[in-house]
Amino acid sequence: MIKKLKLIPIFFILFLFPNKDSLYSQDHKGSHLQQVKSSLFSYLIGSINKGIVPGVSLSIYQSSSKVFDFNNGIDSKTGLGIASVTKPFTAFAILKLVEQNFVNLDEPISTYLKFNLENSKYKNNPITIRHLLQHTSCLPFRGSGKLYAINKREFYIPTQICKSGSKHIYSNSNYNLLLAIVETVTGNTYKNYVHKSIFGPLEMKNSNASRSNGAGGIISTSQDLAHFAEMMANEGVYKNRIILSRKLLSQMFQKPTYTEDVYSFYALGWRVKKNMEGQIDYVYHTGIWKDSLCEIRFFPKQKAYYVQLSNPKNYETKKINSYRKTVTELATHIVAVLNKMKPIAKLGLQNIQRL
Repeated sequence: MIKKLKLIPIFFILFLFPNKDSLYSQDHKGSHLQQVKSSLFSYLIGSINKGIVPGVSLSIYQSSSKVFDFNNGIDSKTGLGIASVTKPFTAFAILKLVEQNFVNLDEPISTYLKFNLENSKYKNNPITIRHLLQHTSCLPFRGSGKLYAINKREFYIPTQICKSGSKHIYSNSNYNLLLAIVETVTGNTYKNYVHKSIFGPLEMKNSNASRSNGAGGIISTSQDLAHFAEMMANEGVYKNRIILSRKLLSQMFQKPTYTEDVYSFYALGWRVKKNMEGQIDYVYHTGIWKDSLCEIRFFPKQKAYYVQLSNPKNYETKKINSYRKTVTELATHIVAVLNKMKPIAKLGLQNIQRL
């Protein structure tokens, strides 16, 4: 008796015997990804052995899942100063105050601080909170100025050198004043407000803002910073809880009016990079100071992000600048390979070849 042959559904055949090009693509992606991970690992080990950085804690995440983890010399719970990465936290605190109707981004800061900082030449162009956030107040980093006593603190603020909103001049004074606004309108300390509105909701248990001046000074860990990065990458949501509305969060990435460059600019507490289609490739901030190098970078479309903390002995060297650039390129390349981001996938190729 001849048995009847059963027809096997074509989708089952395809499942058992997938297209060879598809297999090749998956294998190629896997091998390429492993190559970049190995290159980053080797580079970090080499940098520690050469004494460029005594310790590094770096993690890369895709959709809240860790895809790369490196801890040597320090670990994910080691607290270090995050230097200027404090600025995104101050900016976020200000956006929370906007959400709570305490402040308006386009209101003159004299509304809240009760004194004028404008140079008499530019008094018709008041400095607003938005100007402080974007570093477009035209308050320089250094220069002649005046000491201001605000809420039991003293800040030396250099004299304004151009019309507010006309150009970008990176200055810690902007974020000193933002801290003063936080404390003035809430009647609370910056430390307590940041803990209540950011550290607490994001379960950043090993972070502290007691020594912060708004521009720097927050102490944190790579583990805690990853919680902040996760929330930013997920449009203001952390563990299914809305920490800040999507509408307000999106304002942090809008192009300021002072620049014609639509692809690279400093927005509200973050540096933003866009592609040729006008979409955000990534958002980041770096901080470097004595015994501290920190970076947070996230990719909104891909829900990916990475954080790095390290403790260089000397932060003012060419080796540190080269280290920072190479680590950034390789970490970004890992995210690019995972998400088939061709425009960004070019980053890091030279570093892979020379390692």
